[in-house]
Amino acid sequence: MARCVPQHLIKDRIDSARERLQKCEIDGLIVLSPTNKGYLSGFTTGTNIAPGGVLLITAGEESPHYITSTVDFQECRERLQPRGFEVLRYDYRKGQNALSITVDAARRLGLRKVGVPQSSITAGQLRSYEQEFDQAEILPIEDFIAVLREVKDEWEIKQIRAANRVSSNAFERIIRQVKPGMTEWQLAAELEYRLRLGGEGSPRLAFSSVVVSGPRTCMPHGSVTRRKLQRGDLVTVDFGATCNGYCADITRTFVVGSPTDRQRKIYSAVLQAQLTAIKQVGPGNKRAKAAQRGMDVLGEKGLAEYAVHGAGGHGIGLQVHEGPTTGECGLWEPGNVVTIEPGVYIPGWGGVRIEDDVLVTETGYEVLTPIKKDLLQVKS
Repeated sequence: MARCVPQHLIKDRIDSARERLQKCEIDGLIVLSPTNKGYLSGFTTGTNIAPGGVLLITAGEESPHYITSTVDFQECRERLQPRGFEVLRYDYRKGQNALSITVDAARRLGLRKVGVPQSSITAGQLRSYEQEFDQAEILPIEDFIAVLREVKDEWEIKQIRAANRVSSNAFERIIRQVKPGMTEWQLAAELEYRLRLGGEGSPRLAFSSVVVSGPRTCMPHGSVTRRKLQRGDLVTVDFGATCNGYCADITRTFVVGSPTDRQRKIYSAVLQAQLTAIKQVGPGNKRAKAAQRGMDVLGEKGLAEYAVHGAGGHGIGLQVHEGPTTGECGLWEPGNVVTIEPGVYIPGWGGVRIEDDVLVTETGYEVLTPIKKDLLQVKS
């Protein structure tokens, strides 16, 4: 799979950002968020997304300016200069920093109104920018780059699909190793080894894996411990690989040995809630409807009080949690990718969560996660 974002998509992304700037009558944009810098530059494949300090783009046709430290300058120049970016460096040893080099670049470009997304800058940083930009007005603005990222292009969808494939292959390999006496810690280590071994373009995991067992499965994000798996345990694993910076986010719950009637019943209810929620995902449908329909199912089963995070989910992409979510107003658009992850968590007993990544298509939806969802029983 190609590691580099096609050049025409980089141009499309920057052009879209420039159109927003022109509508706002702003002639420059300072991008500080690593994920937004990675999205606009296509530099997403390293240990860190888009290393460096600042990406400066204009509303006109000038080359984007990428400002980074001497530490990352060589890598950034090799990756971005051939793609039309002017890469600048700052050296702390010479009294420089990202802000001072950005101010110099903005001055050379003749910028008068420069926007900075409010979500990526502190009040203290904003004051520093306002003081240093003596020839330009600094304007806190909404993070419209994050909004642009909510609709994935064809290349991004391929990366998320590949991350799901790698994640699924890793799960199917490690499930054969599960046995009573194995610790949560060991299972998490084996899973993350397989996620990295099967990687297709990024050395990073989407997040630290969640592995909880027995009564600890009532903790949605429980820390991994050295608790030993026992026969009869429910085990929940929440995990994800990345591909070229793009994340997968998957959860499966299985049983060590044979399930009890109660385990079967609750698992079936959660699965029914998830399938019902997924059917509500489609272009033009209300985002909140998916979670609502899933919760309706859990309510009918008498389990709503134990669904502590509902039955919906969140967008995924360069971040494992990004927009859009099922908890906000708005309609699904083709290119949105969202998790659907209902869960039931009963203190003192345990819990069940099932999570897939779902793409909104032109005509409906596509489940990107290929792992089967029947209640898996580990017999070893």
